Formats: sequence, C-alpha cells, structure tokens
Amino acid sequence: DVAINNSIEDLEYTLTNSIRKLQRTHKPEVTFLTGHHELDTLEQFQFMNALSEYYNVNYTRIVPGRELSTFKGTDALVITKPDTTFTDKELFVIDQFIMNGGKVLWLIDPVQTNLDSLKYGFTIGLNRPLGIEELLFKYGARLNPVLLQDMQCGKLRMNVGLQRGQPRFELFDWLYHPVITGENTHPINKNLDAVKFEFCSTLDTIASAKGIKKTILMSSSRHARVQHTPARVYLGMVQTKWKKDQFKESFLPVACLLEGQ
Repeated sequence: DVAINNSIEDLEYTLTNSIRKLQRTHKPEVTFLTGHHELDTLEQFQFMNALSEYYNVNYTRIVPGRELSTFKGTDALVITKPDTTFTDKELFVIDQFIMNGGKVLWLIDPVQTNLDSLKYGFTIGLNRPLGIEELLFKYGARLNPVLLQDMQCGKLRMNVGLQRGQPRFELFDWLYHPVITGENTHPINKNLDAVKFEFCSTLDTIASAKGIKKTILMSSSRHARVQHTPARVYLGMVQTKWKKDQFKESFLPVACLLEGQ
C-alpha cells in the first residue's frame, strides 16, 4: 500500500509539474549574493542547476554607490556561507529588499571550522561574527555560536592502518555531521529525506519578535548536545563509546521559516 501511494503521489507531482511549466509565462528571478567569500559557483553548481528548471538564476554583489538598485527585479535572494562581515549599508539594502516583499534564504555558519583543518588531528571551532546577528534577531531568530553533536550522525572514513601494503579504511560515527530529519508537516520539507549537515549550529526563535510566524523546519534527534566556542574538535573522539545519557538535549532547531509583516 505504501509503494502504491508513493507511486500515485509521484505521478500526480509529475503531471501537475508539467502543467505548471506549460502554463507559466514568467520565470521568477533568484539571485545568489557574492562579495563576502560565499560559496563559489563550482561549490553550489548542483544547487543553482536544480533551481534553473523553475527560475532564472544569477549572482550579484552589492556595489557601492548603486546599493539600492542591486536587487531590482529579484524575487528571492540566496546567501550561502559568507565568512566576512556585512556593512551597515549592505544590511540596509537587504532589509529594504525584505521589507518590500523579497524572500531571503540564509545559509549561515556562525562557527568557523571544517574537516580540512583536522589534518593535524584536531582543530578549534571559533565564533564567526558576520554583522547579521542583530538583523536576524529583529526578524525572530538567534544564531547560536555552538557546534551540534548528535548521535544520529553520518560516518567518517578513516585510514586505520595498512593491510598487505594497502591502506585499510573503516567508517566511524562522526558526531559533528548530524543527520537531520524534519517533521515533514510543511510544504517546504514534506517528503524530504534526511539531510546530513556538517559542523552545524543551532538557532532559537525570539518570542519578542511580534507579528512574525516562526516554523521550525528541521531539528536534531532526541539524543543531542551542543559544544560552545571556542570548541576543540579532535579526530580521536571517533574511538569513544558514547552513551545516550551523555546526550540529554532533544530536538534542537537548526532551520526555521520566518513569515510576517
């Protein structure tokens, strides 16, 4: 029965999607922001290519002297992993874009670390202030400068020695790569498979942001915890036998939708 229902849903989606494409006379504009060391076009090619089926996709930066015309004609703005601070003028331009009905997808890492920096066996996760914290707080979300550790996590492939002159690799649980599932109750995440995050941080919604509807889209598993910055991340922890009672925090939010006036 489950297989039949899934097949019917897939058929319905294929039909309605085809009809939608045939009826559409205008493609909305999606713009990727540059200028703050965001991910380059190679790193997000698959993302942009998938969007191009339904949208006109381009990228731009906020040019001094022409700030207010930067997002003219843009319906949605995508900000992917910036690592330098936004100026007050740039924040004003983004805020005005939102105030005039624009949508923004914020893909933000408030903590700076990655697997490449673990080549010596350990690294330090450091807070990465971007200047957007106050703006997001006003909209109703606070980014926490912490690293999420989750027992529902991905695997790390490591060389554990030589066997007949060849490296021998094994897979270990890596708590910093949580595998996140949503409640699948919203059109954004309905029927979405589990998503593997890498060095993920959590967020809180702000009750004082009146008139803003806040919807949690994705959250950690029942057995999770956070590590505050500066956070020492070391490869040797893959050999630790973790117990569930060491992970006492549950369903920590990592993605949310903010809607309102």
